[in-house]
Amino acid sequence: MNSYYSYHYIRRLSQRNISQEDVQCAILFGRSGYRKGAKYFFLGRKELNKNNINDEHLDGLTVIVGENGLIITAYKNKNAIKNLKR
Repeated sequence: MNSYYSYHYIRRLSQRNISQEDVQCAILFGRSGYRKGAKYFFLGRKELNKNNINDEHLDGLTVIVGENGLIITAYKNKNAIKNLKR
């Protein structure tokens, strides 16, 4: 996936202590879906266990990617999948 990074995304990663590797892990192994013209990737406990990933700090990591491949933001919220499905 060719990705571009928004300024917002770069700032939020450092503020939220999320690494580029964490984001790539969410994109590769996370559950995905579409909402309001953007694609989201959610990495929850279910996906961590399924892929044998033992990093608890990744639980709840959500990455939002725009239609053009621009990564908009990343954040951690264990209930994000419920909010995104609404």
